[in-house]
Amino acid sequence: SSHRKGTVMPSGNPYPFATVSVSTTATFLDVSPANVGGILIGNRGPEAIYIGGSTVTADETATGGLILPPGERAPLPTSTSWGDVYAITAEGTSYVTWIGI
Repeated sequence: SSHRKGTVMPSGNPYPFATVSVSTTATFLDVSPANVGGILIGNRGPEAIYIGGSTVTADETATGGLILPPGERAPLPTSTSWGDVYAITAEGTSYVTWIGI
């Protein structure tokens, strides 16, 4: 998976962001630059993604993540007690963008 980290947006917008390609292997979403109360994560598609920890799977088992269909967004807290955030697809590749909120 590739990780293209964004830069601080122009015109004084202080919110960091990044776009990450996600496939059938759990992909680490490095949200550490967010350093704010949380992130808004969006699935740019074309596949559904599952969000969870390092052992997240793309199914409905105990390790199955929170499903985020293409075009949907969800807020996530970035508390250190939550641990690292990962995403995975059941098939193909999808693109995930997050922005600090």
